[in-house]
Amino acid sequence: KELLARFRELLSDEERRVSDLRAGGAEWADVAGQLGGTPQGRRMQFARAVARVARQLGLDAGPDDEAA
Repeated sequence: KELLARFRELLSDEERRVSDLRAGGAEWADVAGQLGGTPQGRRMQFARAVARVARQLGLDAGPDDEAA
């Protein structure tokens, strides 16, 4: 729970809105319809945000990193 809360804190307000919509079952087209942009653009925005926050939290270790 704490990790998820910290993860959400590191998202921007807009990224949190995207996350909330998706968590509520919205399709990417719905997200884009509500927030503007294209479904593909919103999906990419969120994927980049998740990758950025994962790096900030040290959660981006790949299989090669774990073996070291």
